Amino acid sequence: MPKKKVNKIEQNYSKFIKMTPDEMEKYKENINNEIASLEEHLTNKAKEIEGREATIDLTTDQDRKYVLAAQKETAEQELEDLYYRRQKQQKALKEVENYEKNKDKIQKIVGYKEKLKTQREKLKTDAQTLALDLQNKKEEKAQIEEKLKNSEELTNPEYNSLMIQKEKVEKEIEQKERKLEQLNKKIISLNGSVSKCDLVWKNLMLGKTWDEIHVKAVEMNKTKNKKYVPTQEEMEAKQSLVNVLAQIRDKKQAEIEQNPTIRERATDAIKDKAMTKYDNLASKHPILAKFRDAFTKLRNKFTKNKKEEVEQEGQEVASAPRDEFVDKLRVMVDAEYKEQVKAEKVKQEAQKHAVKSTDQNERQ
Repeated sequence: MPKKKVNKIEQNYSKFIKMTPDEMEKYKENINNEIASLEEHLTNKAKEIEGREATIDLTTDQDRKYVLAAQKETAEQELEDLYYRRQKQQKALKEVENYEKNKDKIQKIVGYKEKLKTQREKLKTDAQTLALDLQNKKEEKAQIEEKLKNSEELTNPEYNSLMIQKEKVEKEIEQKERKLEQLNKKIISLNGSVSKCDLVWKNLMLGKTWDEIHVKAVEMNKTKNKKYVPTQEEMEAKQSLVNVLAQIRDKKQAEIEQNPTIRERATDAIKDKAMTKYDNLASKHPILAKFRDAFTKLRNKFTKNKKEEVEQEGQEVASAPRDEFVDKLRVMVDAEYKEQVKAEKVKQEAQKHAVKSTDQNERQ
C-alpha cells in the first residue's frame, strides 16, 4: 500500500505542536542565524562577482577572459542558490510566526476537524451496516417473489401470508433506502466540513486573512464536483483527428518497416528531432491539417469561453456572500469576532423592533 503523501504544512504543524516555548524560541533563533549567515554570504558573493567583472574588463588575454567568465557564471549560479536558500528560510520563519500568532485558533480548528472525522467514520460504519441489512432485505423480497411465482401450488392462506410479508419487506426496504440516502448526505456534508477545516487552519499557517480564506472557500464551493463535459461536436472533431493521426502513423510505420533506407532516415530524423513544422503541415498532409485546424478552432473557442467564465466567476466571488461554515469556525475560535457578531445581531433585532413599533403606531 503506497504511503500517504504528507503536506509540508501538516508536517510543520505536527512539529510545532510538540515544541515547548523554549524549543520554539531556539528554533526561531536558529532560522534567524541561518538567514544572517546567508545575508553575509550573499554580500560577499555579490562583491566577488563585481570583482570578476572588473578583472574581465581589464584582462587582455582572451583565454584568460574565458576562464574568468566561466568562474563568474559559476559565482552567479551560487548567488542565485543563496537567494533561494534565504527565501526558503524567510518563509520558514514567517510560518513559525504565523503559527504563534494563530496558535489557539489553529489548534481549536484542528481539534474540531478530528471530531468531525470521528463523526464521519461512525456514520460510514452505520451506512455499511445499513447497506448490508438492505441487501439482505432485498434478497428476502426476491425469495418471497420466487415463491409467489408458483401461486397455483399455494393455498389462499399461504398466498395471503406471502403477500403480507412482501408488503412488509418492501416498506422496510423503502425506509432503509431513505435512511441510507440521509446517511450518505450527512457523510458528504462532513467531507466538505473537514475540507473547509483544512482550508482554514492551513491558510492561517500561511498568514492569510479571514477575508482571503472566505474567498477561497467560496471558490471551493463553486468548483466542487464541477466537471467539464465536451460537446458532441468537440468529441467528434477530436476522434476524427485521432483517427487520421493513427492512419498516418500506421502508414509511415509500414513504409519504414518495408524500406531500410527510409528506416535509417527515420532514425536519423528522430535523433535530430526533425519533426514536421506546423506551417508546412498543410502542404505535406492536407487531410491532417484540415482536422487539426477544425479541432484548434473548437479548442480556442472553448478556451475563450472558459476564460470569460473564470473572469465572471472571479467578479462574482469578490461580491459573493461569505462562506457560512468558515464564519462558523471563526466565531468558534475568535472571541473578539464572536462579540462583534453578537453585537451585530442585537443591533439588527433592535432595528427590526423599531420598524415594528413604527408600523404599529402608524396603524393606530
